[in-house]
Amino acid sequence: MNYKTTIDEEIAALMEQDNPFIAPTLQACYRTLHELSDQSDVARERLRKLQQFDITFVAGTDAGYMPNPFGDLPLGVKLMVENGMDIQEALAFATVNAARVLGIEGSVVTLTPGKKADFADLRRNPLEDISALCEVEAVFLTGQGII
Repeated sequence: MNYKTTIDEEIAALMEQDNPFIAPTLQACYRTLHELSDQSDVARERLRKLQQFDITFVAGTDAGYMPNPFGDLPLGVKLMVENGMDIQEALAFATVNAARVLGIEGSVVTLTPGKKADFADLRRNPLEDISALCEVEAVFLTGQGII
């Protein structure tokens, strides 16, 4: 198949204006294609072109679809970084942007008194190596450790 590699700039400009959010779910392509061959250059180029516009990105998954298991969000964030996104920006897509899109940013995202404290304790700093997202030491939901 020959996939279109260009982004329609008129559509991207409308997206900027209407302020939707985009969840690239790169892990879906990775799981479907990359494990058998190199990641699609087309997907990389599309993502890079969309980043040129003021569009809200969030990290998401296609969990439950074909080979995409639940719990794959760290892989999606890692693939965003591997495809040219800044680490802090990719982490914001999985946290701040996602909370804003869901309308819950006032009660989550930061460790502040009065906010829900759902967070993961990682073995290493993901700002130094994004693959550290896959090395969870403990998980806390509403301030209570569950792992």
